[in-house]
Amino acid sequence: MRRSHLAPIVLVPLILGACRDRPPAAAAPATPVPARAAGRDTARSRVTVAAAIEQIVWNQSAPAFLPVGRWALVRHVYDAGHYAPRWLSPEGLTPAARTLVDAICADFYEAIRVHALAADTNPTWLAGGAGLAAADAAALARIDLRLTGSMVDYLSDLSAGQVDPRTVSSQWLGPAPSAAPDSALVPALALSLDQAAALFRPASGAYAPLRSALERYRAMEDRGGWTPPRRSPLLRRGSRDSMVAWLRSRLIQSGDLAAADSAGSGYSGSVVAAVRRAQQRYGLRPDGVVGAATWQALAAPAGLRAATVAANLERLRWFPRVPAGAAVVLDLGGGTLDVRSAGELLLSAAVRPDDRCRDELPPAMADTIRAATPDSNALVLVLGGGRVVHLRRSARGRAPGCMAPEDLRRVGRLLAGIMASGEPVLFYLVAPTALPLPEGGVRFRIDTTGEDARLRAALEQTAPVGGCVPDAAAAPALSWRSPPSAVRPARRVPHRLRPAPAAAGPDPRAG
Repeated sequence: MRRSHLAPIVLVPLILGACRDRPPAAAAPATPVPARAAGRDTARSRVTVAAAIEQIVWNQSAPAFLPVGRWALVRHVYDAGHYAPRWLSPEGLTPAARTLVDAICADFYEAIRVHALAADTNPTWLAGGAGLAAADAAALARIDLRLTGSMVDYLSDLSAGQVDPRTVSSQWLGPAPSAAPDSALVPALALSLDQAAALFRPASGAYAPLRSALERYRAMEDRGGWTPPRRSPLLRRGSRDSMVAWLRSRLIQSGDLAAADSAGSGYSGSVVAAVRRAQQRYGLRPDGVVGAATWQALAAPAGLRAATVAANLERLRWFPRVPAGAAVVLDLGGGTLDVRSAGELLLSAAVRPDDRCRDELPPAMADTIRAATPDSNALVLVLGGGRVVHLRRSARGRAPGCMAPEDLRRVGRLLAGIMASGEPVLFYLVAPTALPLPEGGVRFRIDTTGEDARLRAALEQTAPVGGCVPDAAAAPALSWRSPPSAVRPARRVPHRLRPAPAAAGPDPRAG
């Protein structure tokens, strides 16, 4: 039987940072080992990590530390690779493994918590529970398998989200998001994390700016954010009050006011302009007057803003990159409306959302279009659940509508043709409550449906229990001193008779 043998691993340095919503510390370099000691370990170790992986892969049932729904895929990957470790080398974790652990543990840019990497409350899982100083081949095999499961878990959540939208949105009357198929995941596992993630991230133009916004708000949170104001007096241009100092500090942290304007208790012109910018972002009337609503918006903690941005990142994952049938996808965050049929993109129209368009819509919805009727100023969509959506065109003397006139006519014609054939058409809409602005920053929209709060709570419940990796100070070098009996099967079965992995099925988390 062909097998890839890995030379016994003498050292596996696992010096990785803590994983609490911040980037982990850099990995420490491996500690050299005297050649004589390394030779003794090599002579005593007659089994390899590859053999230990094969022993685990022999089992038909998934190990407790891996996602059950993807065990067939993981087994297939290691069978095809002759059980060679994917993430370990004689020097320890490979650079790709460190990148994966850093990205997942940090939970920083994508707001995804991966259960396969933190499935228990004991952070010494990287040593297989045997103690950090006595890792054996079986423990190292579990590390390798768990990292593969973690990448599958990560890409799957990136593709279809972590929360079933039907559990938090009363307007989601369409199908649950489809999990990434095994046929897409298997080749992605051979790519770098950045390359693989690019294949599964949402296609919305709002996704990347929101990732950057999440980084900024979490950085503010790590720096301590801002304390709530002691008082909330009414402030107008020319007002003098001690709370203006708090206001200046708060506006500087959010980038609305230059740091040079930090001093003074006077409500000057530069502060008024900064308040107007903040009010515009928060969906308030930009009058430069700091009243109750403005104080409330400014006092919202940085952590709450980060959670709102994270909820909108999750929301964008619910929308299929390529719908299976006919669909209209209206993405007010990315500024596009796509019309598709049988997976083919028929039209991608630019969208110019204004407040009237956004405020009448829920944060996310999916439903079947029952009728599409043009009138003098809009395309009226009647949905299966009874909701009516007006896609307005621009009108002279009024604020811009949701779509340019020529694009609106084309959408109407395409929809009429598709619906005349009898093919059902799904309507997907995302009207984010954290909307990236072209000039930078994020505009927050008040959610009157309660969906944001439900989604934030659901995301908190997806957080796995326990830490990701051992603390750097508590992670000495690992040495492999495993007796052969630790990983050898009790009864060897010829390779041709070994039960084949079950057919890879859909991820049960898909709903």
